[in-house]
Order: sequence, then C-alpha cells, then structure tokens
Amino acid sequence: MKQYSSTTRVQVQVPSTTSLRETIELLTMETPEFIPPTFWPPNSPDLNPVDYKVWSIMQEKVYKKRITDIDELRARILTAWDEMDQRIIDAAIRVAHTFSCMH
Repeated sequence: MKQYSSTTRVQVQVPSTTSLRETIELLTMETPEFIPPTFWPPNSPDLNPVDYKVWSIMQEKVYKKRITDIDELRARILTAWDEMDQRIIDAAIRVAHTFSCMH
C-alpha cells in the first residue's frame, strides 16, 4: 500500500526556530524542488484532518533527535512511515469521515 515516487512532496514541520532554520537551509541546499515556508499556506486546502493526525505522530518520531543531513531526514521520514500503525491511519480516517458527514 505504501508507494514512493520521485514526485512525492512532503511539507516539513519542525518543533523549534533553530531546527526550522537549519532544516530549511539544509533542504534549500540539498533539494532543488524544495518549497520554502514563505510559500506554505497556513491552512492548506490540500491537507485534511488525516494529514494532520498522521504528520503529528510522524513528526514526534522524526524529530526525536537532531537531524544532521538530508539523507538522515529522508531515512527518518521513511522509517516513521514504515512503522506507522495502520490502525492509527484507519482511526484518523474514521474521525475525518465522521466530522465531514456532520457538516
């Protein structure tokens, strides 16, 4: 079910200003297609409650320790995704579906 491609886009959220600055600098240097935060919408219509729930859990795992380079960031994201419990994703989908049916 998990697929990765060269067109995958990831919106990075980091916990502190220092980490944010360092992560942005690293991604700007290492990732030609990186979109800087100045172009990130504050409430993207492309994100939904499932995205927020899943990314909040992944963020805790990815940023548990300081990241040294883009390869480590990529590896941590992929590891966090591979270790994501499908039940968490299913529950987030159920909650989002219930919420959307109420409105």
